[in-house]
Amino acid sequence: MENEERGEASSSQNGSITITEIKKGGIRGKKTEIVLSDGSSFFLSPKIVRTEGLEKGCSFPVERLGLLLKLSEEESACNRALTLLSRREHSETELRKKLLNRGYSVKAIDNVTKKLKYYGYIDDGRFAREWLSVRLRNHPEGRRALYFGLLKKGVKREIAEDTIKEVLTAEAEMMALEKAIKQVSGRTGYDKAKMKRALSGRGFSLSLIKVFLEEQIFSLIFWIDLL
Repeated sequence: MENEERGEASSSQNGSITITEIKKGGIRGKKTEIVLSDGSSFFLSPKIVRTEGLEKGCSFPVERLGLLLKLSEEESACNRALTLLSRREHSETELRKKLLNRGYSVKAIDNVTKKLKYYGYIDDGRFAREWLSVRLRNHPEGRRALYFGLLKKGVKREIAEDTIKEVLTAEAEMMALEKAIKQVSGRTGYDKAKMKRALSGRGFSLSLIKVFLEEQIFSLIFWIDLL
């Protein structure tokens, strides 16, 4: 977690701990490092340092240290989440997994994702729409494959179903199938059996494949005969 040192705080006889140093830290010095009398340290934003009234030489009960460490972890987790979201949309499940892999506690992740959802930074419906748009553009698939693709990304069933209904209109599905046929024909040629298997593997229904493929093959033969 960005190299924060969170060593166990040793209490003095009166059960308090003292801040021995406050200095700039973190990437490009944008955070404040709080160094404690037991040799441990942690990072907070300058805003929280001011809000909490932290300064060199001040002492506070050891119990308060736990709350400050909680703030430190949540702030770090939130910054990491915002960095990931600035690169692309993430589903809540996807983001949670990445934060967990970075070593953040489940409690911190719960609090951060709740806050990000409240302010609209996380929106599984928006994520699903963008994911479908990119998928249909780069690797067109049918309803079945798109549905399970969203589930794999952690999108809830209801959201996946509703978003696919919204995005994959009958016209959009036909366009996706046409693009998929152009892509798979490079590997299968115009072997109808191979093309059906390939398109079925992409989640298109057999009834839709049959109708569309026969129309395409018929058109191809018609134009070849005219040449």
